[in-house]
Amino acid sequence: MGGKLTFRNIVTLVLLVVSLPAGYAEAFTIDDENVRTGQRPKPVQISIVRTLSQGEPELLVTAEGAFQSHIQAPDGRRYSQLSIPGCGVTAKDIGYPAMPFKGFFLEVPYGVDVSAELVGWSVSSLGSGFLIYPKQPPIPLPDCATCEPAFEINKAVYATDAFFPPSTVVIDEPGFIRGRRVVFVQVFPLQYNPVTTELLAFSSLRFRLQFKGTADKSGEARKRRLATKQSEAFAKDLILNYEPVKESGGQGGLRGLSTGDAADYLIIVADELYEEILPLAEWKHKKGFITRVADMNEVGSTASDVNDYIYQAYHTWDPAPSYVLLVGDHDDVPPNIIEGHPAHDECDPWPGPHKWPSDQPYTYVDHNDYYPDLTIGRLSVHTESECNDVVDKILTYDRDPDTGDWYVDLLAAAYFQDDNNDSAADLYFMETAMTVYDFLVNDLSDFTGHTALCTTHWPLDHNDYHFKSYSYYHRADLNLIRWGESPYPDPVPAWIVNLWTSKTQATSDITTAINGGAGIVQHSDHGGKFKWVNPNFTVDHVNALTNGEKTPVVFSTNCLTGAFDGYCEEKHNGHTFCFSTGDNNDCLAEAFQKHSDGGAVGVVAATRVSYCSYNDLIAHGTYTCFWPSYDPNHTDSNYAHSWRPAEALTYGKYYMRIYMGTGSYTELEFNVFHWFGDPEMMLRTETPEALSVSHISIVEPDTAMDVTVTVTSDSNAVEGALVAITHPSIEQDYWTGFTDANGSVTFSNITFSKDDSNDPNDYDIVVSAHNCIPYEGTIFVYEDVGFCVKNNSDEIVAWFDNLGNLFLKGTLTQQMTPTASANDEFRFQDSNSSDLAIIDTNSGNMYIDGTVYQNQSSPSPSEESDDFIIKDSNGEVVAYIDDSGDVYLKGELYDYSNP
Repeated sequence: MGGKLTFRNIVTLVLLVVSLPAGYAEAFTIDDENVRTGQRPKPVQISIVRTLSQGEPELLVTAEGAFQSHIQAPDGRRYSQLSIPGCGVTAKDIGYPAMPFKGFFLEVPYGVDVSAELVGWSVSSLGSGFLIYPKQPPIPLPDCATCEPAFEINKAVYATDAFFPPSTVVIDEPGFIRGRRVVFVQVFPLQYNPVTTELLAFSSLRFRLQFKGTADKSGEARKRRLATKQSEAFAKDLILNYEPVKESGGQGGLRGLSTGDAADYLIIVADELYEEILPLAEWKHKKGFITRVADMNEVGSTASDVNDYIYQAYHTWDPAPSYVLLVGDHDDVPPNIIEGHPAHDECDPWPGPHKWPSDQPYTYVDHNDYYPDLTIGRLSVHTESECNDVVDKILTYDRDPDTGDWYVDLLAAAYFQDDNNDSAADLYFMETAMTVYDFLVNDLSDFTGHTALCTTHWPLDHNDYHFKSYSYYHRADLNLIRWGESPYPDPVPAWIVNLWTSKTQATSDITTAINGGAGIVQHSDHGGKFKWVNPNFTVDHVNALTNGEKTPVVFSTNCLTGAFDGYCEEKHNGHTFCFSTGDNNDCLAEAFQKHSDGGAVGVVAATRVSYCSYNDLIAHGTYTCFWPSYDPNHTDSNYAHSWRPAEALTYGKYYMRIYMGTGSYTELEFNVFHWFGDPEMMLRTETPEALSVSHISIVEPDTAMDVTVTVTSDSNAVEGALVAITHPSIEQDYWTGFTDANGSVTFSNITFSKDDSNDPNDYDIVVSAHNCIPYEGTIFVYEDVGFCVKNNSDEIVAWFDNLGNLFLKGTLTQQMTPTASANDEFRFQDSNSSDLAIIDTNSGNMYIDGTVYQNQSSPSPSEESDDFIIKDSNGEVVAYIDDSGDVYLKGELYDYSNP
């Protein structure tokens, strides 16, 4: 059936559609058993059919089937839970019929109003007799875990003779993601009438967005100003109608360790920690991120001041920050305090009104939405010593990494909670952690697995255990059918049960694994501010770790372990719950971060209560960002969106939103999960490899030239390596680029300057790539050259300047008879063509038969000798090589074996 449909008459239309001749609509099946029999329908497909003249996209959504499971509710009735592959499930509100939806983002022009118009569809009735389960609040955590939440159903809605949802296409209010104006679209392939108990299925829906008003063309320039390589990769993966935008390449007024209105990487630091953070800031600058350090004396004293500073930087600086690092505890650099909490019943341990700290609103700078526009992290340190320790850990991991094989060791720590002793999990802890384990260890076969797994009842009394009986949405799409053939993973595989141990042993297993070296630590269970509940692991356990430089990235998927503030809350039952233990108020994430003899290099943790299914999806989305094959039903990409844990956490939040939809719980999860660490740092997933970098090493000043840098590792071209050429004091000289598929990047028509200090270490070149040891080299600038030697590529490999200094690209070998190389060499000879010294122009190595004499105030060759003499512009001798192979210098020898 085809036609035009508006939201105002959708209910009327679908009632008419049911009366059409049988077989007119495309086939759509619903089955309780289609997963078991291998006939599970394919995920919902979305395609852009065409783009109209005003840029309005027309889309086609197709679905071939759904399946249902059944759940016995507290009201005594047996309900159906519906699921469609590739879809989440949501409703307008708690208590409404929960219906599958396909969620995605579309980009829309600046300044226009957006609506949707259905232009074609195929629909059929799946019959009546359905009782669809209503949307419920999430499972309460943490200390009410044994309390069954009250069953919620909106009786008025279930007594309404109408189809839910009333619209098959729902569009949220426009928001912004790093300069791109977007709308979140939800398409509902099923509609349900709770009175007639009929279910309608749309096997295809064709609709287009309509734009009303005149597009603001300034939006394109704004997108270009804000675009970065990282943001474009994110947008390409997230936005269905993504079109690339060329980065403006904004240079700003000042480069390097910026003192002006320009930064890729903004650090806001407590005044007393300014000096301690500079080594990290300087490294980020050299690595290729324009870095600006602002202390709180400049920023202000309140969260509002911090927000205003970041807001102004984002909207007015060129370039605008992509990464923000807050350095200080909650009293030093204050977080936002968010008020309110979506509590629904007495079983909820955090009834509103409630307050909790969050740095995430600092990232919502582009609109009144909760879509992050930049990536944020915090070093929650208070003293100079703490800051030094944390900075040292980050620099070791990122700049000078340990070269052991521990990066491919995974620790999965989890709890099988069975409080009612029915051999079925109460929550998803074990399942989520072991999905990560199974993928990395068994599917990828790249990781060595370690576990710390315990259960409510030990020792075990039988072998028949089951994962949680009902599902959060998209769970069956996560390849969790690896545990069995049922739609919702049922039996716990024996190989997992065999890994379970006592709680005491599991705690010991965490310590053993981390001290031995674990690259990734995944914990799934309840959490408190100072501990993982099961397996129990506290701040004291963290402080006793001795893992040294083997610092993992920790994913603490639970509640409260990131509660870095220190106030008390009065609970609804009159008891006071305090986040304080006197002098030591560090939460678990802070303890991991601050520990000076190990701990972690970064931690994902929640600052307050997080909810099961929501945080499970965040975890799955985070690993899908690292490895798209973790959830191939979500993405068909072959490449990681990002290896940065801070960016992967943001990706995981969007992933959760796509399957959970909108609502207060979704927004809470965006705000509650934090990254404690460097927001730009990449996760290492193998032993770091050395980079081989080919680049010009010596250049003439004030001469425009093209500079090509080629990067290989183990003789293979490295694509996507970040190359940065910077000067420590000439701020305007700053060039960055990424290598292509051949491992090369060319900087065109750049000019090198010479500063007044005549420092030979003029320009830094740093090359960094995932899982590689950064390359750090130097490009030397010469001036006032008395004599120079070049190779066949016209690259200078040695020179004498007018001050009598000798600069070598390679090394000098003394007390050895000069021996020419096979092809390329320069010979210093006397009048009899006898060799006094030789420079190999391939390596820049110099060979002499004598000794080097430096700091000769007035080099004076003998009138009788037949020397090779270097004079300055005034005709004065500044260096010479005599017939014995001795080298006399008015200045010094600069021997750069690795320039």
